[in-house]
Amino acid sequence: MPQATVLRLANQLAVYPGMLEQYGRRAQTRSDHLKLVLKYLDWKPVPTRGETLKELEQFLLDRAMEHDSPSLLFHQAAEFLISARMVRPGVVTLMEMVATARTGAGALTSERVDHLLARPMRADLDRLLVHDPEIGATRLAWLTTPAVEATPASIKLAIDKLMYLRALDAHLLDLSMLPRRCPCRGRCGRAPHSRPGPAVQGLRRRNAAKVRRLLASCGYRATLPSPLRRCVFRRYMPASSGT
Repeated sequence: MPQATVLRLANQLAVYPGMLEQYGRRAQTRSDHLKLVLKYLDWKPVPTRGETLKELEQFLLDRAMEHDSPSLLFHQAAEFLISARMVRPGVVTLMEMVATARTGAGALTSERVDHLLARPMRADLDRLLVHDPEIGATRLAWLTTPAVEATPASIKLAIDKLMYLRALDAHLLDLSMLPRRCPCRGRCGRAPHSRPGPAVQGLRRRNAAKVRRLLASCGYRATLPSPLRRCVFRRYMPASSGT
């Protein structure tokens, strides 16, 4: 702990700084003090069971249906607990809850789009994993590789991908049973209710280019049918990783 912090805390407690080294030697000291702090702040202890834990699990499942970012799900879970004025469980516990939510979202997505995956569609999806000598890679890798520059060749390639997906009738898929959300929704943030100060405005101007690139990435991903990305492709991904 920084010396300045030790001196500040010792001054607030009106004790000799060296006495702080003995803090926590008694096994129950920290847990007892944590209870006092929670009571003072009107917070609840770590949820282990009950309605709040079920709400958190359902919250994570709903967010996992919108995007597939483990780190974003973790932070959203932490924000949920903060809004509920509840202590966050251990990192490992929360990571396990995030993993469970992602697995549940994948199963729920598969269940909702299963009626769309008729035998011809499944055959087309299987062919996406076969190495195509014409492009030097699998069609899956070709479709999921984003453009890195705005050139005529990149535009032509994007059009070719769009035409390829249309040939698969991907644009005719009814995806109304899935949440129509941007994969990067949580990273885009929300507009504050009050006018931001000069420092925040300057930060936003400096990050404008990054935001534009992020939105461009969202737009690119939105051109691909989400069930193909999140449901069927995930099932085949281990097989295609070695190609």
